[in-house]
Amino acid sequence: IRRYQRRMYAMYGDKYEINPATLWPTKDEIAKENHRDTFFDIPLEESFERIRLSNEEKAENLRKSEELIEKNMLKMKDWLKAYEERKRNAQLKEERSAEKKRLTEEKLYDHFGYQISVNTTKAKDYLRDLAEQEKKERKLQYKQDKQERERAQLKELLHKEAE
Repeated sequence: IRRYQRRMYAMYGDKYEINPATLWPTKDEIAKENHRDTFFDIPLEESFERIRLSNEEKAENLRKSEELIEKNMLKMKDWLKAYEERKRNAQLKEERSAEKKRLTEEKLYDHFGYQISVNTTKAKDYLRDLAEQEKKERKLQYKQDKQERERAQLKELLHKEAE
């Protein structure tokens, strides 16, 4: 109640018609407040010590941050090179993909004689057959290359034995 009365007196002043002397804290309230201060409020020296430690911690964090920035600035050139390399690789990959798509569309056009979407079943069947045929050709080429290597090794062995 007293708190409310204090607020009202602060807002309206003498118009509130209450004796301002009754709004002051009593001796018991002052004693309780002093008692609370001794237990909960820290001494001034301790407060200064906390502030000093806090400032030292902030300075240390700032120093570490600046060291990290310096270290990373030395690595910046390498990072930029790596970024440019990734960018170039992505662009090459995109160009290869576009070229592959264009070649696929050309194959479909050459086979069917008109433009056809890659997503149609007709085109998918043709592309699957084409992939199987290319796989067989690669396998045959691998076998032929292997035979060529074996023949070359045999000739080399025979040539060494003849010497």
